[in-house]
Amino acid sequence: MTSNSLLNAAERRSEQLWLLAFFLLMLLASALYVIQASEEVPLLTLFLPVNRVLGSHLTSAALLAMILLVCTYLQEQTVKLRKASRQAWSELQLSNSTLQRMALQIACWTELSHALITNSDLDQLMDLIAHTALEVMEADTVSLMLLEPEQEELQIVAGRGLSPEVVRKTRVAMGSGIAGYVAQRGEPVLLRSSSPDPRLMHLLKREHEIGSAVSVPLMLRERPVGALNVNRKPGREEFTEQDVRALSVFASQAASAIEKAQLYRRGQEELERSQEMLTRLEQAQAQLIHSEKMASLGLLAGGVAHEINNPLTVIRGRSELLLASTPADAPIRKSLELVLTESDRIAKIVRGLLDFSREHGSREMTLVNLNHVVEQTLELTSHIMKAENVEIATELNPELPTVLANAGRLEQVFMNVAVNALQAMPQGGKLHVRTWSEVKRVHVSFADTGCGIPEDVIPRIFEPFFTTKAEGEGTGLGLAVSHGIMKAHGGQINIHSVVGEGTVVTIDLPAAREE
Repeated sequence: MTSNSLLNAAERRSEQLWLLAFFLLMLLASALYVIQASEEVPLLTLFLPVNRVLGSHLTSAALLAMILLVCTYLQEQTVKLRKASRQAWSELQLSNSTLQRMALQIACWTELSHALITNSDLDQLMDLIAHTALEVMEADTVSLMLLEPEQEELQIVAGRGLSPEVVRKTRVAMGSGIAGYVAQRGEPVLLRSSSPDPRLMHLLKREHEIGSAVSVPLMLRERPVGALNVNRKPGREEFTEQDVRALSVFASQAASAIEKAQLYRRGQEELERSQEMLTRLEQAQAQLIHSEKMASLGLLAGGVAHEINNPLTVIRGRSELLLASTPADAPIRKSLELVLTESDRIAKIVRGLLDFSREHGSREMTLVNLNHVVEQTLELTSHIMKAENVEIATELNPELPTVLANAGRLEQVFMNVAVNALQAMPQGGKLHVRTWSEVKRVHVSFADTGCGIPEDVIPRIFEPFFTTKAEGEGTGLGLAVSHGIMKAHGGQINIHSVVGEGTVVTIDLPAAREE
């Protein structure tokens, strides 16, 4: 049986007992009447001794009236006691409900405390705080607001039951509105429509939507960092002081957890910046080592080229003389022709070495439009590209800034890159050439759909005489020379490649100053 059923059964039993008592009193009254009438009725003479004791009719009537008054008084007291019992029972049930709710809140707060301690993701943590406050406080809307120190404003960082527009646009200055008032004073506030606080009514922005509300500050070492607000709509049970105390304890734990998550996020950001800086330093060091290596190789290549060029000239001259004086049908003629062919090949390598050492060719610098250089390069290679079934697509920025450069040497770089792209697409493909500018730099990219370059090969791609081509197809000096040319122009060449998908070669140069 339920508690109400037991109470009703007890009240029915009390009413039955009072009915029985009233019946017994009626019997007593009847007996008195019979005793009084015993003098007149012969059959009742047995009651004469009792009649003499009780006295006259007046005495009996007074005694009976007194008994009835006592019964009436006792009945009234019983009714009052029953009402008091019902009121006490209701209060007991209310207290029991409050205790159960408090036990649920404590269990939820305890469970959440563990989640707050272990969760380091700031966004997830704030969302968890808002969700838990909504569930435990049985609220209709919840808003978690944090202080932006620079603007001295509170901003909603997590909410429940609020529209995205309200979350995005709400900004509350310190001291303004309920949340600003609470954060500034560092004291919680309880709002109830049944007993409004006149000191706070002017701070309400949407009083028609709030039946009851609790706003508690988020404090860290006596310093306000935000506010946690829960609201119930009109018509619902209002919040109590017990709810204020429970939410204040939870807000204290939430503030500590938010601080820990913020410190963790800042630490992660600092770590990422440190790692990025370390990566840049490693890249700069690698480029510096590479530049020193290339400079040393350039000096060596220039000296070797000069030393080879003189005896090579003698070999070529004597071979031409012997060839000119040799009959066409002489067996030695083929050997002399082979000597001349290989001498030409050596001469080509020597010219490449001289280019690489930057001791050959014009150094005159003028204002150059890279679009014109790109167009001229593609025009020279278009017939070869078409023959090899390679489609050329261009995306040239018409507002490209000029660069201070040697147009002929830049054309040599672009030609090397375009030829390498062509050789990477033996079955045909597409070459996409694009120009653009950003941050006072001008960029040209050549993107092909060729075979790609293995990752372990890219670091050696600019080394002189390093090549992955078949013997006789390249000297391994094209990109090395191009690298030297770009360095002389204050630019650089970057290569990104994926095997089986293609390669993107990006060349960037400093834009010429406006003056």
